[in-house]
Amino acid sequence: MKLEFLNLLRSPIDRGELEVIEKEMKNGEIYQGKLKCKVSGKEFPIINYIPRLIEKDNYSESWGELWVNTVKQVRDSYTGDSFYYDCIFGKHSEENEIKPGYSMFGFDWPEDLSGQRVLEIGPGTGCCTEHLIKSGCELICLDMSHGIDTFEEEWLTNPNVHVVQADMTHGVLEHDLFDRIWLFQVLQHTPDPEQTLKDIKPYLKEGGEISFTSYSGKFYPWWLFFTKNRSYEWVHRWTKFWMPFKYYPQKVLSVFGLPILPKIYNRFTRWIDPRNIYFRVLQGDYKESPQGRIYAKNKDKQQLFELAVVNTHDAITPEYTNGAHIPVVVKWTENAKYKNIRAWGKGGVRVKANK
Repeated sequence: MKLEFLNLLRSPIDRGELEVIEKEMKNGEIYQGKLKCKVSGKEFPIINYIPRLIEKDNYSESWGELWVNTVKQVRDSYTGDSFYYDCIFGKHSEENEIKPGYSMFGFDWPEDLSGQRVLEIGPGTGCCTEHLIKSGCELICLDMSHGIDTFEEEWLTNPNVHVVQADMTHGVLEHDLFDRIWLFQVLQHTPDPEQTLKDIKPYLKEGGEISFTSYSGKFYPWWLFFTKNRSYEWVHRWTKFWMPFKYYPQKVLSVFGLPILPKIYNRFTRWIDPRNIYFRVLQGDYKESPQGRIYAKNKDKQQLFELAVVNTHDAITPEYTNGAHIPVVVKWTENAKYKNIRAWGKGGVRVKANK
């Protein structure tokens, strides 16, 4: 942790200022140590360069386990694709084709963010982080899960990067600080998305921009009572067992030339690969997805299966899955008093808005 980061941090208890009371230095930064709130006296550890302003057990634990197990499966630097780069800097397209510089998300940020301060909330294993680091901005990464421990030392000690493990809704950063907030594939997994948007708005400067996504529609299937908070290993075994029952009947049904038949079967088997990624990619009708783009490069069915496991874990284990369609998400954003709201997307909701 960089000493100057103290000027931006606040206690999650009472937003009191923090001070360093113990420190072990490495690479010119605090590698291990303790912070203390000047108001409440509450102490917080610094572990592996990262201040930990959160209780160890929280509703993000399944996410942390997922990212620790899959870091080398999803980052662009490992897959050789530019999916996450294009999510941030590319233009929007959901036309079932792979086009350089386009993405099914397509937030179209400027590639050069020099002079801007960016808050990335929920970076997970750093799929977007690795690109934001190179954009020239001052980057603050905030995540409540231990997935943040997948960050390399090179990232943690980068002069323009600060990292904190905390709950974004607990006021742990100074207000009126950021030019941009990047909240990618996180909002739907919070207990109350509208309240979350309200809680993080003070972090933005006046006129600053938030870019976020949300799942489209509600997703409360009966099997969540059985699958919620299951481990990655459990989900992997579950997917491996059920995938043949998911894939092959759809393949047989598709022979009849009626797309509705595989879709009906999928509706009754959504406890495995809920977005039907494995079948859709192999059928060639989900090319713009990260799984479709990666499969187009190497035609590796085992890798596609592993990516389907990741997606299954994403869909069936979170504590909260509070998605909504565009009109509802826009209403959340309006109620949080953002302005200049722009929303789009077919397979999910994407929003830009300003403070």
